[in-house]
Amino acid sequence: MYTTQFFPLLLRHLKICWKLYSTPYEFSKKYGKLVITKDPTRIRMFRLQIVLLLGSCIVMLVLICFGRLTTAKKFQGFLFFSMYVMLLSGRWNYKLDVAMEQTINSAMEFEKKLVEVL
Repeated sequence: MYTTQFFPLLLRHLKICWKLYSTPYEFSKKYGKLVITKDPTRIRMFRLQIVLLLGSCIVMLVLICFGRLTTAKKFQGFLFFSMYVMLLSGRWNYKLDVAMEQTINSAMEFEKKLVEVL
């Protein structure tokens, strides 16, 4: 199920992200797994996107704290701010935390072994 239904959608999504330089992962046809890319241009653009997201989070926090907003607007802004911070923290240490990559690769390996047994 994973390889037949989810994996083609993941590869299509990775192709779009690859064109936008928004992911540091690529699919290795040699190994049939997701790996961290070695292309320095892609890594540099990915890091630039992280820094831009950090800058926008800082500006958003300053506007929430010191802007002339109503309390309701501040709470609404804080919700969006917290979502952006969660996205930023998930992308920040892409080399250290390879849980996403390992989860996908282990699901593919499990399904391959399951099909071989059956």
